[in-house]
Amino acid sequence: MAFVTLITLWCKEGQRENLIYHINQIKKEVQEKEPGTTKYFMGTSEEDPNEIWVWEEYEDEAAHEIHSRNEAVQVWKTKWDEQLAKPMQKQILNPA
Repeated sequence: MAFVTLITLWCKEGQRENLIYHINQIKKEVQEKEPGTTKYFMGTSEEDPNEIWVWEEYEDEAAHEIHSRNEAVQVWKTKWDEQLAKPMQKQILNPA
């Protein structure tokens, strides 16, 4: 069964482009190395330019676990304190 997450990120002032860069690096690795990731989409809020959403769809929970160990994800995690204004919010969604 599909495994879907919606992640909301709030970047610090002046960190928006850095955050978008790191998410795009993750997306590149996802496309190259994660066949179990079926969708990886980033969007930004019209109301708050420092709010970014990432929609992730996986074939199953095991594919999500593989993604969590992705090298680009691990590198980005070292930048959280520098880039995020507050902790990210991760929601696991049930396909309806």
